[in-house]
Amino acid sequence: MKCRRCAGAEEGGQARRRRAPWVAGAGIALLAAAAVVAPRLGSEPDPLRDPALLRSGDVTEDPRRVRIGQPVRDGDLVMVVASFDCGANSVEGRLAQGRFCFLTLALRNVGQVPASFTASAQMLADPLARRFGPDPAATAAHPSNAGRDLGSLVVNPGNEVAGVLVYDVPPDVTPTGAALRAGPGTAGAVVSLTARA
Repeated sequence: MKCRRCAGAEEGGQARRRRAPWVAGAGIALLAAAAVVAPRLGSEPDPLRDPALLRSGDVTEDPRRVRIGQPVRDGDLVMVVASFDCGANSVEGRLAQGRFCFLTLALRNVGQVPASFTASAQMLADPLARRFGPDPAATAAHPSNAGRDLGSLVVNPGNEVAGVLVYDVPPDVTPTGAALRAGPGTAGAVVSLTARA
């Protein structure tokens, strides 16, 4: 004979012992799933993974690789690099560490919902596949961007936006490709900066 409290404690302990293998199995399964999914999180596709395009400037039949002046779609945004030019030492009084490069870009949302465009995700690359991000202050100062924040831009369906991304690159660097990305998780596209449509 046992008092209720002692009997209850024993039953609870048995119940905990009976659940323990199931709980442990579920925990192991969750950890295994996390190990499979975790490497994929934060590792977005890299449109500049093939350095051959950057070295040669050739454009293949791949629709994600285009020339200056040709449209390319990534997510809901259709993007066109209208022009690319390097050499200026200053923009509206802001001095370059090396020299400034200007990527003139037009965007159009062809989707059904607003699309976000983040300037910092748009990269230039040289033949060594080194990446160069835009200079936020110089981009904001460029006269073509007056009144518009390209740093974090929302483009509604059917709207078109144009602007200039400004990059500060070393004097001896000649960018040969641009990796454009409509947003997080999209595949991205490559624009050859040495070939024109």
